[in-house]
Amino acid sequence: MLMRGTRLEPGCTDCQVWTQAEGEDAARTELHYEERWASERAMENRVRSDAFTKVLEILEASSDVPRVEFDFVSRHQGLEYVEEVRRESQRH
Repeated sequence: MLMRGTRLEPGCTDCQVWTQAEGEDAARTELHYEERWASERAMENRVRSDAFTKVLEILEASSDVPRVEFDFVSRHQGLEYVEEVRRESQRH
């Protein structure tokens, strides 16, 4: 449901979810969720949205420490990007 709604957002070029077994016995499965955006501005709007708050709530409920990555042409960031974008929107 989350994925389908995200795909309909302006600027979203792709959104997908998949699982990947890890380890020799594949006893552990990782869940991967990926969003792609046409511009950094579109991604910033997504990060500021109520819908993205739901993504953060899912991450928070994880039994393992989630890995969050934001990849740009010239840089790579983690959850600090979310803090930066949301803090910036509160100033305006």
